[in-house]
Amino acid sequence: MNLSSDSPVWKYLVDQGNYFHLILDRDAMIKYINKTWPKYTQEDVLDKCLWDWVSPEYLGVCKMSLQEVFLGVPQETQITLTDIDYGVLWFQMSFLPIRENGQVVASSLIMKDITTSVFTQHNLGTTMENLRSSNKRLDDFVSEVSHDLRSPLRIIGTYLDMALRFPSDPEKVTRYVGKCLQAYQSVDGMLQSLRDLTQIVTRGGKFQKVPLGTILTQISEVFPTVDLTLPEQLPEVWCDPHQITRVFQNLIENAVKYAHPDRPIKIVLGCIGRSESWYFTIQDNGLGIPQESQKKIYQVFYQENPNSQGMGVGLSICSKIVERHGNTIGVDSVLGKGSNFWFILPKKGIQ
Repeated sequence: MNLSSDSPVWKYLVDQGNYFHLILDRDAMIKYINKTWPKYTQEDVLDKCLWDWVSPEYLGVCKMSLQEVFLGVPQETQITLTDIDYGVLWFQMSFLPIRENGQVVASSLIMKDITTSVFTQHNLGTTMENLRSSNKRLDDFVSEVSHDLRSPLRIIGTYLDMALRFPSDPEKVTRYVGKCLQAYQSVDGMLQSLRDLTQIVTRGGKFQKVPLGTILTQISEVFPTVDLTLPEQLPEVWCDPHQITRVFQNLIENAVKYAHPDRPIKIVLGCIGRSESWYFTIQDNGLGIPQESQKKIYQVFYQENPNSQGMGVGLSICSKIVERHGNTIGVDSVLGKGSNFWFILPKKGIQ
């Protein structure tokens, strides 16, 4: 068969639709194509080998498919083509034998661009995985919160029951009702803290570029009696300024709260620029945190010292804020010597 441009076999393909129609010879040389990418002309493509555009990992399966077609067996596969301008493109490839006088003389190749659907499926898979992870965190969160709320509610129920047992003893009733009020205030504080946590994402402010030096100077004025050392040079950071202010303030307050009783409080803030991120540290000379507790401190309502003031959500809030900014928070601590909290912010930020 003469594979020339005026051969009747080209009538086999219709020059329409969102498909690329090609005819290949046994060596994968392109003898016809109905259309090309915008930067290519027919002359750029005709009599060129299709394999020049096929990604190396799919070259073997394509060659095998072409061999099978010339044995009369239609083939279908998915591959990627790599182009310097268009990048990686996904195609559904349908190879069909073209016969003349009963013999396979060429291969028709119909290529459908499925790049959008492939990436949509990939993004959907990623979204579903993120949703499963989010649901797992939500289940853990609900479990933690329900456990912590039961304790004060149990106290309320116990003292109300005791008050009902001694209705004629005003002194006992007053004492028991007072215990109930204390437990109620604890529950109310917990619920307010939970509200603060949920609003980190649902009511967070806009991300903008702000000078960190201004934020830390304002925070340092809140702690006039604390030996607080700031870096000499501080960058502009892309962030929610209210929330990042809260992170620094919570971590400094945490250092003050757990200061060592035998030495003056000393807190040193650090900032290290990396290629794509800022690495911030808040180092103190306080009590330190036991190794076994260092992963628990970000849990809602967790307190290393149950008798300390507060609701135990400060570090949880810090963790959620840094997570919203696309990164993570951690601590390195030695019991009795102090702690070094750190967190990372991406330089480009999140829109």
